[in-house]
Amino acid sequence: MQGNQAEGLLVREQAFYDENREALLLRHPNRWLLVHGEELVGHFETLDKAVAKGVAMFGKEPFLVRRAGDRQIEFSAPALSLVLLWGCR
Repeated sequence: MQGNQAEGLLVREQAFYDENREALLLRHPNRWLLVHGEELVGHFETLDKAVAKGVAMFGKEPFLVRRAGDRQIEFSAPALSLVLLWGCR
């Protein structure tokens, strides 16, 4: 996947989640939310159930699964990336 394509993944889903985070938390506390496009598709008790439903409904299309109220976590692990790249030879 090209860099610009990867950067564009989940932009709509993340924007929807960010704009509605407080309301989603009030309506669905401690639930895992499945977002596709600008729509809440469902809420689930476990991460596994949310992901399974997302895969069943959308296949390889991107979708967002996030626990209600959670903020996006930025994570960078260059060393891990290098190990994966070197290990994939």
